[in-house]
Amino acid sequence: MRFFQHQNSTSNGAPGKFHGRLADFRHSRLVATSVSVVVGFAMVTTIGVTPAHANPAYASTVINGCTIVSHPTATAFTDCPDANLAGANLAGANLSFADLSGAQFVDCSNVFPYGCGDFTVLEGADLKDADLSGADLLGVNLSSLNLYNVNLSAAILDRCLPPIDNQPECYSATLAGANLTNANLSGADTSTCSYVNFGGIIGSVAYCGGIFLSNAVLAGANLSGDDLSFAVLSDANLIGANLNSVKFGACPTVSNEEFQLCSTADFSGARLGAVDLSGAQLNGVQFSGADLLGANLSNADLSPLQDPVGFDVISSNLSAADLRRADLQGTNLGDSTLTGARLDSARLDGANLNGAGLSNADLTHANLTDANLDGASLTGARLSGVTWSDTTCPDGTNSDSDGDSCVNNLS
Repeated sequence: MRFFQHQNSTSNGAPGKFHGRLADFRHSRLVATSVSVVVGFAMVTTIGVTPAHANPAYASTVINGCTIVSHPTATAFTDCPDANLAGANLAGANLSFADLSGAQFVDCSNVFPYGCGDFTVLEGADLKDADLSGADLLGVNLSSLNLYNVNLSAAILDRCLPPIDNQPECYSATLAGANLTNANLSGADTSTCSYVNFGGIIGSVAYCGGIFLSNAVLAGANLSGDDLSFAVLSDANLIGANLNSVKFGACPTVSNEEFQLCSTADFSGARLGAVDLSGAQLNGVQFSGADLLGANLSNADLSPLQDPVGFDVISSNLSAADLRRADLQGTNLGDSTLTGARLDSARLDGANLNGAGLSNADLTHANLTDANLDGASLTGARLSGVTWSDTTCPDGTNSDSDGDSCVNNLS
């Protein structure tokens, strides 16, 4: 039995489930996190902190030695680096400009019994321009919050703790729908794995998780150096985002290939526009329905993600993606799915489209000079105005020998 996890999202942006027993793990992780949040609410009055909602005017409040400044400004703000705010109720708090670098927003045990609890409540809080670099936000709900220009560099946003009774616990910060415009998430923990050694013929098995950024606004955000292999960014706005040196897919090392777990970043429906992903390793990444208008994907690799043994396990999906005027020169799109993709006026010079699915794609005025379309499917594709020159046609012949066109050599 071989386990392949594919990070699809449902229509409401929620992450898809793992296959097989991994589906139960994903479900239990989410349930455990939700229950812990409820427990965190209940424990606020028992851990010696002052609930933020106790004063409707929200005057300056002291929580575990940290003064939460009311009506903060760029010069007068909450200044509590390395503060312990686990279990505090900061719902509706104005934490603009706050220095909460290295702060603890959750209580996690790194010794047996492992687990996290006392999640800080931040519902409706304002964290624009705040410094949360290196902060521990495992399992914290940051959905729909104002995180404009927030510093989350090196923040702990996802972690799978050591397993208890062969069942690991993974905690992920939820940032769905959050405003992360110009935020800095570089070097943050965004995807992690835990390993369970079952011994015998099963050996080591990986369980992994990633943060939830579906519908988040990440325009101009810095995600450089992050691992997004297990992250969900469906329908997110990533216009102008920095994705340099990002890891987009992974097959964690396990001792038995039959239990291999693989995943790729989910950008389905995301807005990336003219993003620069030139030369990036995008094997198996999900871009279905994504806006990549004018994107630079030159020399990128969008061939299938392979497991350590060399099996293709996840194919890149760009179906219905908007790739108009995109730079795909030298891009490896072998065996990728481009059904219904908009590729009009795209630069596909020297691109590898061997075995690609281009049914109903719009290739009007696309440049296919030196492109390889051997084995590609172009049923129903729009091909008016295509530039054919030394193009390998779907039937393996060369356009230069076929009347300078492949329109009659599509199968």
